[in-house]
Amino acid sequence: MKQSLISSFLLFFCFCIYAQTPSKKWQENLVLPIYSKDSVILEHEGFIICYSPQHKQAYWVGSRLTAAEQVFDEERTDKFVADPLCPRSAEAKDYAKSGYDRGHLFPAADAWTPTIMKESFYYSNMSPQTPGFNRGIWKKMEEKVRDWAMDYDTIYVISGCVLTPDLPTIGKGVSVPEYYYKVILINTEDYQQGLAFFIRNEKSSTADLRKYVRTIDFLEKKLDLNFCSPLSDSLQQVIESRVDFNEWLFD
Repeated sequence: MKQSLISSFLLFFCFCIYAQTPSKKWQENLVLPIYSKDSVILEHEGFIICYSPQHKQAYWVGSRLTAAEQVFDEERTDKFVADPLCPRSAEAKDYAKSGYDRGHLFPAADAWTPTIMKESFYYSNMSPQTPGFNRGIWKKMEEKVRDWAMDYDTIYVISGCVLTPDLPTIGKGVSVPEYYYKVILINTEDYQQGLAFFIRNEKSSTADLRKYVRTIDFLEKKLDLNFCSPLSDSLQQVIESRVDFNEWLFD
């Protein structure tokens, strides 16, 4: 038994070291941050996860959405299952009677193939969200992001939560984040712009998404992360330091 536990620990340790560097496919995601904390990189067909075994959820989930993919209306499955790549995962019983929704970081509605739909219900993609938040302003943000994918053809998205020590937990150690965020980047021939959303995990008093908009610079300082690092320094400075609402189709 002891030898088995040691072997399992060594396997997990090796997995963590191996999985810290995203493959070339995901390194080309222009908004993907470099994360050096206690995390594991999990790569799936439709998105990439920077997972925290300590908090039993993702620091962030990254994806690229295109207009061509959004025309596929994949049927929602609602089958929550363990992530086969995840060494330590939350379970259904962690959320049962907790009062929190199993909130998607990569939305199921973004899935464009049956495989990606299945992946979107992995527990590694779930985070405890208050029902009023998950079914309200967070859903509205997801819908707007899909609109932007249709408007601008290709967008890059990071959805994450702020995971800090001493957060409240549900079940067997699933942390309940106080804040969530999204980073959206458009980098086409005609448009180079980015913005961030930063919002508390609670029912919103307003449906106006602009209330929660921040610059990417703001979020980088808040999280000690560097988004958009593949871009040139000059372009980063322009994209990350300002938000021009005239360049974004909110209405």
